[in-house]
Amino acid sequence: MMAGEFAGRVKIVAVDVDQSRDVAQEYEVSAMPTLVLMKGSEEVGRVKGASKDKIRALIENAL
Repeated sequence: MMAGEFAGRVKIVAVDVDQSRDVAQEYEVSAMPTLVLMKGSEEVGRVKGASKDKIRALIENAL
C-alpha cells in the first residue's frame, strides 16, 4: 500500500465526498477517485482515476 511506502513523508487522507460535499466542492472534485496533492495549503497536483503509477509519480515529483 502506498501509505506505508511514503510513511513519514506524506500524510494520506481519504474523504467521503458523499458525507463531505463541502470539501468536494472546495477542491472541485467531480470524479471518483480523485487524488489532490497538497503542499501546505497549496494544490501541487491532481490525479483522476486509480492509476497507482500516476499517483506514485505525482507524489515522488512533489517530494
